[in-house]
Amino acid sequence: MRRVSSRFILCLFGFAALTAGTVSASADQVARDAAVRLLRQTVHTQRDGSHLAKLFALRQLGDPTLRPLFEQIVDHGEWQVQVHGVLGLAEVSPDRRLDPRLVSRTAAAAAHDAIVASAIDLELIGPEEMAQLLDLAELSPAARVMLYAERTLQGNPPEVESLERFADHDRIQVAALASVLLKQRGRGYALTALQTRLGEEPAARRDQLRLWLLESIRQYELDALFDWARAIAWDDEQRSELIDAAVWTCLHLRPEESFALWRHRIDQIESRARQVYYILMLLAAAGESLNEEWVAAFPSNGDLLNQLARLGRAKALNTDRVTPMIALIDIGHGRTNEWLMAEASRLSAEEAERLYAHIIESIGRPGGMRPDRIALAIEAAARLFTVNPDRIETMIRDEQATEDMRYVMLLGLLETTEERAGRIAAEIVQPGFSRTDSLTLLLVAKHADELTEAQLRRLGMIVAGGGRVSEMVRVQSAWLYLKHQRRIDETLPAIFLP
Repeated sequence: MRRVSSRFILCLFGFAALTAGTVSASADQVARDAAVRLLRQTVHTQRDGSHLAKLFALRQLGDPTLRPLFEQIVDHGEWQVQVHGVLGLAEVSPDRRLDPRLVSRTAAAAAHDAIVASAIDLELIGPEEMAQLLDLAELSPAARVMLYAERTLQGNPPEVESLERFADHDRIQVAALASVLLKQRGRGYALTALQTRLGEEPAARRDQLRLWLLESIRQYELDALFDWARAIAWDDEQRSELIDAAVWTCLHLRPEESFALWRHRIDQIESRARQVYYILMLLAAAGESLNEEWVAAFPSNGDLLNQLARLGRAKALNTDRVTPMIALIDIGHGRTNEWLMAEASRLSAEEAERLYAHIIESIGRPGGMRPDRIALAIEAAARLFTVNPDRIETMIRDEQATEDMRYVMLLGLLETTEERAGRIAAEIVQPGFSRTDSLTLLLVAKHADELTEAQLRRLGMIVAGGGRVSEMVRVQSAWLYLKHQRRIDETLPAIFLP
């Protein structure tokens, strides 16, 4: 579990009034005006920040025709919008790679930091792009040190002199990351200086920085910091949050060596929430090397803890682990479900298919449409399409599937740019205006070269507010409507009018 993936899910949904009446001769103009208005609200700063979510919704389309829009917002006056422009251009490029030259067009250090962090997380940069970014004289210090850390993780650490330039940087986060990277290179003097500097910070700020450092040590696999983390983990004077983070870091770096520390701490814990956290950190750190001795140390007071122990035994004995994973999913504990989705990447295709299908099917049960359940099911649907597209197509077509189940599966299919998702939608599209009808049409529009006149008319009605979908989906529909009307070049100047 190297990093918690910064991968986002579009699960904002709402209900709009159903448009009544027949389509008039001016319906096209109404839809076009609505599309321009929605997209104008997307590219111009809104007080409530809603434009940023809408920009992400456009990026989610993965549509190369968005290139001119993204190109213009790279020069936007708000740095957050610039970030969406740079990332959007990378996502629609043929090789799905960031253009380092675009970073030079963003002046704010915060923009550099966000672009580099997101590009790493979204796998938009490789060694060549990293080298080009590091060649930019204007690259922010934080972004530069972040790239040094990433290269260290990849086995290509920077020169010591490059790190030393930042070890006493005014921004303490920059200095801290450079210092632990120097420690990883065998230069302990930087960590000693950092300890002194941290000691001068107010206690709350010092702990916050150490929590961030412990996370960075895990993320970048900085084994040379093991002793530093272990000292915090054994120190009873530290806050429990800091101790827990240090224990997790030790387990992540050296699971076997850290088991005694983990057991010492969990034996002192009375809070069920912390007990669950400790079990999850051991399960995550141990991976496939989990053994029965470790599982025997799990507390087992309550259904959640019992099921975690059951899963631990299944992992240790290499028996069926999907059944206890399903039982845990049904309990609905947020942190556990997050870990389970990470653990699912270790399953075989057949095992993963079984788990993802269950998550989707649980949407059709009482209480299934809670926001956290919806987000989980959308992710499961996107993954199921990758693992076995035949299975999700069968589930969408199944007459026993509820509308809610189809709704989350269609949202999951919106996560992909694979043409098959569009073909699946094209075979089930219906001439209605329910949420699922609207999402199905959106999928068709996303992947089709052309729409029928009737489909284009219905898409325009969704843009105008008649599809029972969220603003995010309406924005996506707005772009696709203009695209299929062949009006992007004509309307783009109006979209960017103040």
